[in-house]
Amino acid sequence: MKNREQIRAANALAYANAGVNTRGAQGGEVVKKLPALIMSNGLLAAGAALLFVRHLCGPVGPGRWLDRLVLGTGWAGAVAAVGLLMAPKSGGLAILLTYMVTVGVLLFLAPTLAWRRGEPTAPWLLAALAPVAVAVLLALARLYGQMPLNFASQYAVTLAAAAQVPLLLVALSIRARQRHGTRTRELALSSQDALTGLLAPHLFHDRLEQVVGRYRRHKEDAAVLLIDLVNHPRIKASHGTAVAEQSLLRSVIKLRRLLRDVDTAARVGEARFAVILDGVASRGPVTDRAARLIAAGYMPLKVCR
Repeated sequence: MKNREQIRAANALAYANAGVNTRGAQGGEVVKKLPALIMSNGLLAAGAALLFVRHLCGPVGPGRWLDRLVLGTGWAGAVAAVGLLMAPKSGGLAILLTYMVTVGVLLFLAPTLAWRRGEPTAPWLLAALAPVAVAVLLALARLYGQMPLNFASQYAVTLAAAAQVPLLLVALSIRARQRHGTRTRELALSSQDALTGLLAPHLFHDRLEQVVGRYRRHKEDAAVLLIDLVNHPRIKASHGTAVAEQSLLRSVIKLRRLLRDVDTAARVGEARFAVILDGVASRGPVTDRAARLIAAGYMPLKVCR
C-alpha cells in the first residue's frame, strides 16, 4: 500500500510528465515537461541569487563589461520568467537549463574575483554556494534519470539550504560592519577637519550658538579664544605646504595638551583656531590659558614614543 508521500510524488510526476511515464537508466523518473509556473519560479530564484551575490561582492571583474553581464543576466531572469508564463510551450525547459548553467558560472565567478581583490565576504559566499551547487547537480541527475529517488536526491536542496543560511548570515554580518565603518568615517570627515582632527567650522558655529543660548537662558558663563599662527604664511612660502601642515599639526598637539575635556576646539581658518572655554566667568583664566599657549609655542615639541 502506498503512503501519502508516495501518492503525492506519483501525482506530481504524472502532472509534470503530462501523462508520459518513462524510466531512466538508473530507475529515475525522466521529466519531459515541467509546468510553466515552476520554471518561472526557478528563473526568478536564480536571477535574484545572482543579484544578491553581486550586491554583497560589489562590482565584478576588472572591466565594466563583466559587471554589466552579471547585472543583465540577473535581471534577465525576471524577463524570461514572464516570457515563460506567456508562452509556456516554446522550449521552456531548454531556456531554464541554459539560464541555470549561465547563472551558476557567474555565481562562482563573481565571488572568486572579489576574493582575489580582498573582499572579506567572498570566501563565505563561495562556501555557501558550494552545497547548493551540489544539490542542483543531484536534482538534475534525478531529473534526467541518471540517479534514483533516494534520500540524497530527495532532500539535497533542503540540506543545502540549511547549510547555506548560517554562512550567508556571516557574510551579511561582515558587510554590515563594513558599511557601518564606512558610514562612521563619512560622518567623521563631515564633522572634523581632515588635517588636524579638530571640529569643523560649521559644527563649531552650532556649538557657539548653543553656548550663547545657554547663557541667555541660564546665565552659564563661557569664553571664546581665537588663536592665529602668524608665521604660518611665511613658513608655507619658505618651506612649502608639507612643512606648513606639519607646523599646524604640532600646534594642534600643543593646543590639545592645554585644553580640558569640556573645552571645544575647532579649526576655523587656514591658520586660525577657535576654542570655547566652558565655565569661565572672568578674564583671568582666559589670559592665563593664552599665556601658557604662547609659551608652549616657543618650546620644542617633545613626542612620547
